[in-house]
Amino acid sequence: MAVKFSNNAGTTLSAGISAGATSFSVVSATGFPTLGGSDWTYISLTNEVVKVTAISGTTFTCVATSGAHLASATVELRMTTELLNDFAEDLEALPITGGALTGAVTTSSTFDGRDVGTDGTKLDTIESSAKDDQTGAEIKTLYEAESNAYTDTKNTKLSGIATSANNYSHPNHSGDVVSASDGAMTIQAGAVDIAMLSATGTAGATKFLRGDNVWEALSGASLSAGDTFDNPNNISTNQTNTLVSTKNYMLIGDITVSDGVTWTVDGTGEIDII
Repeated sequence: MAVKFSNNAGTTLSAGISAGATSFSVVSATGFPTLGGSDWTYISLTNEVVKVTAISGTTFTCVATSGAHLASATVELRMTTELLNDFAEDLEALPITGGALTGAVTTSSTFDGRDVGTDGTKLDTIESSAKDDQTGAEIKTLYEAESNAYTDTKNTKLSGIATSANNYSHPNHSGDVVSASDGAMTIQAGAVDIAMLSATGTAGATKFLRGDNVWEALSGASLSAGDTFDNPNNISTNQTNTLVSTKNYMLIGDITVSDGVTWTVDGTGEIDII
């Protein structure tokens, strides 16, 4: 995008043009500069300097002319004020060496083959100080700085745990019931007494604990009286107790038989006096 020059460029109009024309045709375009999409040059039509923005074949596109020009009028690229002024402005805008470019720069093309817009969008998504050449050790250090990272310390701890193990340690107990670290429970000798038994009734020296967990007094039995002797330990009246073979009888303590009283025991059963 710049003003263009060439040496010894000259021709004539192949047809006349009216004032305000934005293009004209010449006999030959040989010697005139090649203009890019944003380039321009200045052409002298007889005594008028016209800004030409495109040359295609023998057709020149220009800024509207101020006057009309006849066929065969001279068309030349001369050193004009307009050329020199534009060239000077180009030098001031972007010095060949040194200096600084100010203001926004836009382009519809690329810079050194790079699409600045595309590259800029990519750069916008990259964090500050990001890098693509981190080593494994550097990445590991950054990762382990996270609070929930799986670190070497955790890996060592995990390696020391047996497969399917849990984190429970059975406590040891002491007292009437003791336990070992494997959870085995042992009742100490003498640890269980009558007070610890959950039974119905009141314990006593002449009672026994039945299978249904009830304290029961020990007594004999007679056929006539059913399941118990009548006052078996103090016999004050004449009585006969008939033992039944299907029953065992037990009397506890001393047996007292009053004077003149007869106590008769018969039958095929068994009676124990303790």
